[in-house]
Amino acid sequence: MNEVLLNNEFFIEIKQCPITSIILIINVLIWFNHFAYDISTEKVSFNYKEIIGGQYWRVISSTFSHSNIIHLILNSISIWNTSKIEIIKGSYYYFKYNHYIGYSCVCFGLLVIYIKLITNSIISYYPFLCLIYSCFMIKNASIIGHFNGIIIGALINIDLFEKYLPINKNSFYVITLIIFICFIINLYKTLPNLTIFKFNNNNNNNNNGNINFLKCFP
Repeated sequence: MNEVLLNNEFFIEIKQCPITSIILIINVLIWFNHFAYDISTEKVSFNYKEIIGGQYWRVISSTFSHSNIIHLILNSISIWNTSKIEIIKGSYYYFKYNHYIGYSCVCFGLLVIYIKLITNSIISYYPFLCLIYSCFMIKNASIIGHFNGIIIGALINIDLFEKYLPINKNSFYVITLIIFICFIINLYKTLPNLTIFKFNNNNNNNNNGNINFLKCFP
């Protein structure tokens, strides 16, 4: 049975693109967390005023947050459809450019990169058609963010970052770890009452208690 599952085409694709799979899982888990605790998108969105005020973690939280289930499904489909980038270029290349754009924007950037892989064209009209479609069909779509994703994808296609921002795998992972640590420190500094786990004593005031996992964001 296990051999059948491991040889299944779907599981083979998952093994070939682990970063894509992990990102999809993170997006789904965070959406369920927000849905379960009724967390407003305003508390995790990218907002200039709040970020300048010290809530730098919003740069990351906005990337993995979605306003509703339709938003999540559309982005998840787009992410999986561009998973061939990871298969062709490798997990490092895919992961290297997936930070701080916002996931709808990341999808547009990946779309531009994917089109270059299959057509050898730095940029095409198709992402702009998707941009126009999102303007009319998706409520409160971040048009500027989506357009920025197209621009970032085009810049990656011309190897601009490789030329002017040379970085090897080891230093990339160190920088990523430092950014993540700074994210956690800033999160707790701006939200001192936030806890990941909470120990609640029962009414009998004995040593027994329940450990409840709390929401990731306020």
